[in-house]
Amino acid sequence: MLTLFRILQRLQVAINRDFPGTLALIFSRVAASGPSGVLSVTVQRELELTPSQTSRSLATLSATLGLVDVTPDPSAACHRMPHLSSKGVDLFAACRNV
Repeated sequence: MLTLFRILQRLQVAINRDFPGTLALIFSRVAASGPSGVLSVTVQRELELTPSQTSRSLATLSATLGLVDVTPDPSAACHRMPHLSSKGVDLFAACRNV
């Protein structure tokens, strides 16, 4: 799984940061964080994305696809904390069972 993650990460850097693989990478990173979620700036830094790319992708995963819920970080309201929605949890479980 980690190897596939790294391959997708290299592709998104080399080809286009807004390609669908970016959504898959962000979804995977949020899923890997567990129910508590992960700071969006951490996702941005780890995947080498710009703030706007991270924001657009999280908006797509949240509002358009319903796979991620984004809440303010309780310790710093200016930070956002994405975590899987119930639909996202179901999708991640289905992916793990393949």
